[in-house]
Amino acid sequence: RPPFRGKSSARGGKGFTGEKRKSKPHSGESKSAEGSRNAQKRFRRDAAKTKRFPSTYPLIKEILADWETLRSSKTGQSDRAKVVARILKKIKERVVELASSHSASRVVQACLKYGNKEQRQQIISELRPKLFDLAQNQYGHFLVKKTLFYSKAEVPHMLNAFRGHIVALLRHPSGASVVDELYEAADKRQKEQMASEFYGPEVALLANLGTDEVSLPKLLEKATSAQRAAMLTHIYMKLSPILDKGLVDAQVIHFIIREFLQFAAPGAIQEATQHLSGDKL
Repeated sequence: RPPFRGKSSARGGKGFTGEKRKSKPHSGESKSAEGSRNAQKRFRRDAAKTKRFPSTYPLIKEILADWETLRSSKTGQSDRAKVVARILKKIKERVVELASSHSASRVVQACLKYGNKEQRQQIISELRPKLFDLAQNQYGHFLVKKTLFYSKAEVPHMLNAFRGHIVALLRHPSGASVVDELYEAADKRQKEQMASEFYGPEVALLANLGTDEVSLPKLLEKATSAQRAAMLTHIYMKLSPILDKGLVDAQVIHFIIREFLQFAAPGAIQEATQHLSGDKL
């Protein structure tokens, strides 16, 4: 015998639970209503974003349509060149502004991927003055890394932009990722110069940064006992906040840790080892 449902159990009425049953519209009506609701949601979302980002959202929406064409497997090489040219014309002198947007950053990265040498240079030229800021941006740092991937000639420009800020960037998750890419692309001397920012002001007293070798063993050979102690202290003080945050993936951090463990006093080595214990190790 079927369970008692009550007189109100008919479609659209209430069952014994007291909950109103939703009537099911015809399939055609359902699709039409759902499409209308989705269109209204898109309209409200677009209106809200336009109000919040009046200077960028309309442009981002426009170039996203070009981006879909650009990345489509159906788009030929010659057509891609035309699409890249069209996008770059729209975003001229606004690349840095758009680099901080998740969607727009991906569009610019695609332009670097599919663009020719001149088109890539147009993008890179706009990014150069703001490389340090973009390296710490959640979305902009991906674009900075792409410039290195597609143009190794950017290594000296990026080193100049980051000079004096390597340690600060390594304390930032996005910045550390950029520094790691830069260290990978750098030559031996450039790697030494990047690492020397951990050694403190004594470096300038012991070597000419423009011409001399600035590896830690060479510097320690020239250093007095006081200078040696000061340099190792600087390394530890600059390394500690990075270890505390667990940002130990960058190659330059591995290099600095190895050098520190080679020359530091036993007590400092033990303390550094405790920083690296557990999940970080």
